[in-house]
Amino acid sequence: MTRGKAIIAFSLLLLCLTASSTVYLHLVKAQHQGTITINTDGSVSPSSAPITQSGNEYTLTSNIDGSIEIDKSSIIFNGNSHIINGEASISGEAFGITLERVTNVTVTNTTVTNTGNGILALDEPTAGINVYYGGSNVIKGNNISNNYNAMSFVESVGNFVLANNITNNHNPYVIVSALMFWGSSNNTIYHNNFINNTSPAGDASYNSPSSVNVWDTGYPIGGNYWSNYQSLFPNAKEVDSSGIGDTAYVIDKQNNDNYPLMNPFNTTFETQQSTSPQISLISPMNQTYNDSSVALTFSVEVLSPIKSVSWTGYSLDSEPNVTMISNNPITNVTISNITIGIHNITVYANDSYGNVGSQTVNFTVEKQQTEIFVNTIIIAVITVPVAIICLVAILLVFRRHRKTSNSNQRPFPTVGFIDPI
Repeated sequence: MTRGKAIIAFSLLLLCLTASSTVYLHLVKAQHQGTITINTDGSVSPSSAPITQSGNEYTLTSNIDGSIEIDKSSIIFNGNSHIINGEASISGEAFGITLERVTNVTVTNTTVTNTGNGILALDEPTAGINVYYGGSNVIKGNNISNNYNAMSFVESVGNFVLANNITNNHNPYVIVSALMFWGSSNNTIYHNNFINNTSPAGDASYNSPSSVNVWDTGYPIGGNYWSNYQSLFPNAKEVDSSGIGDTAYVIDKQNNDNYPLMNPFNTTFETQQSTSPQISLISPMNQTYNDSSVALTFSVEVLSPIKSVSWTGYSLDSEPNVTMISNNPITNVTISNITIGIHNITVYANDSYGNVGSQTVNFTVEKQQTEIFVNTIIIAVITVPVAIICLVAILLVFRRHRKTSNSNQRPFPTVGFIDPI
């Protein structure tokens, strides 16, 4: 009996240990592994991914081992100071964040590390940030480190790269390890810290036209910090205590940082300039228009004396953005050939610090007044002559009837009067 009780007690003890172990396993939640996708419709796959959504902003809520693919335009991806570790991906993928054919996407506050392709579009090799056929995207306030290459741009224009720490990216197979460009011009890169990379930047277009980009925003905002600047240009001096060197940093024959920073850029200062441009959309309004041509009129305010508007554009019914160029305080253009029905238009504006503002309005186009006017004229042209002809015909018939009536009347007979005697 004693032996039986001992067996029962041991079994109960083993059961308790197993239960406690099970509880512990449930309490320790594994870090997400694999690819997370922000789909074109705005949904997130898988649904259990550590990302929260508020409007057009998607926020990472924990570190992940793997990658993130962004297929939706006009969103903000906020890494929330979390880490995307590509090396630990169970699928073996070397991607951090994928951007493919998207516009107006802001990637910020994310650390991408230990990948061969930190932020990548499609399967282009050895790239930290690769924007593939994308425009007006903002890569801002990220830490890109310990990758083969930091960033690359493929056939992409009008993007902004600012306030990023780009450090310790070493690619043993190619010369460039920080920024690479394939047929990509008119991108703006400034206030980044390029520290201890195999090579800072360069063009890899080969037989394609060289990529020509903007590496500073003039004086006194300046360009980028290059850790090898003073070793390459030992005679460079600071200009008027501005923190800007008096000698341009030469990237290649067509690309220079004309106002390089003497010391690393303080990325916390960038947060002070993070207010988005304010757009005042004057026309169209939320109403019905009886014309296929509608005026687009708006103004942009950047709310800072050291910032300026660097790009504006609009999208009608979620179509690709149309770039607008205007040096006037108020931009006014006419959009023609708008079909009958309900429409929406979104106006975008980027400032010189890479902040993006937008405003959307819905409006309706009904049957055009010109068409109604033309139809009225056609009806009038047809109706009036017919009415005149009918009136003339009635008059002729009436006249003829009157003549006929007069000819058929006989004279009243004269009766002789006999005067009686």
